[in-house]
Amino acid sequence: CVGGIYTIARFERSVDDVLDDIHRERSRADRPVPQNKRLRANLTRTVNGRELNAKDATFSWLRHEADQRNPHGKKTVICIMDGETKLWEKQREIFPEAVGVLDLFHAMEHLWPCVYRFEAENTPEAARLFEKQLRAILEGRIGRVIGAFRQMAKKRRLKRSELEKLECHLGYFENNRVHMKYDEYLMQGYPIGSGVVEGACRHLVKDRMERTGMRWCIDGAQCIQDLRAVYLNDDWD
Repeated sequence: CVGGIYTIARFERSVDDVLDDIHRERSRADRPVPQNKRLRANLTRTVNGRELNAKDATFSWLRHEADQRNPHGKKTVICIMDGETKLWEKQREIFPEAVGVLDLFHAMEHLWPCVYRFEAENTPEAARLFEKQLRAILEGRIGRVIGAFRQMAKKRRLKRSELEKLECHLGYFENNRVHMKYDEYLMQGYPIGSGVVEGACRHLVKDRMERTGMRWCIDGAQCIQDLRAVYLNDDWD
């Protein structure tokens, strides 16, 4: 379980701004930069004869870090994650004051398969349908997006197997609607993407731990992850 915490200035933008950012190869020059970023990775392991769950360890560390940089509770806390139910349960337990945000790029990963039920991959038609529905999601109209795909499925008379695949992804949206109020998040200047922790999965974990031929025991892997975090968090001193 990988976690990251940072402080960042609010950055109000429009739906068009976000769509434009998605199409860019580089982000806007005026975008605020994360400050005091710290990363941590945990494996579920045995400590003093008892199992320490990776999610419990990560959230406990995040809570400690958040309390240090926000001791009086005056800063707004944003929790950006994917759609795993257990993660949101931990957020409600450990960070009840936080605004929960479903990472936009995880939402997009579920939007494309919905589009491909109706349009061929890598076609202009698929791109147009994707952008139309993504715009609706960013405008806070996730209910309409779900309804639109179900109506299209009815008109196209999708096969049962295709309908089941579609409903799997629509179910993801249904389950995460409470964390998909992107219109409100953009108006408040909140971040909506988990690029910091996605990057950490790569340079904290994969670049070091998943090289050719590597095999790890749990204890050894955790030691290396702790050492990597010390290095990346600039904690040597």
